[in-house]
Amino acid sequence: MSRENLELMRGVYDQLARGDFWALAPLLDDAVEWEWGRGYASLVGGPKTYRGPKGVAAATKEWLAVWEWFTIEADEFIDAGEHVVVLTRYRAWPRHGGRELSEQAAEVWTLREGKIVRQRSYNDRAEALEAVGLSG
Repeated sequence: MSRENLELMRGVYDQLARGDFWALAPLLDDAVEWEWGRGYASLVGGPKTYRGPKGVAAATKEWLAVWEWFTIEADEFIDAGEHVVVLTRYRAWPRHGGRELSEQAAEVWTLREGKIVRQRSYNDRAEALEAVGLSG
């Protein structure tokens, strides 16, 4: 199943890179959990867990509201069994002034039976790999 999970996530990130932030909607499990990493949670009012597809939609809207524009691209996909670790690069311009940001991050996606059941963002590769029991 891990090969299928990798392919699913590659497809999602292809769409995300094109600006389609709703591409993952059909892949969300009804009980999906979504969490921003500690560094990102501060941008959306602090740490919280969003639940269900409506929660993911709310999380996405909150996130996009922070930016004048935002892009994300995947640099690497790492198979970790039921998890897929995606090392990402994003660029963004804060809505309320500042300067363009360019950051690397990591996301851990947990999939079961072709559905996303959990997503968590991390500030770096080592933190994400540790979360799935791999060393950085």
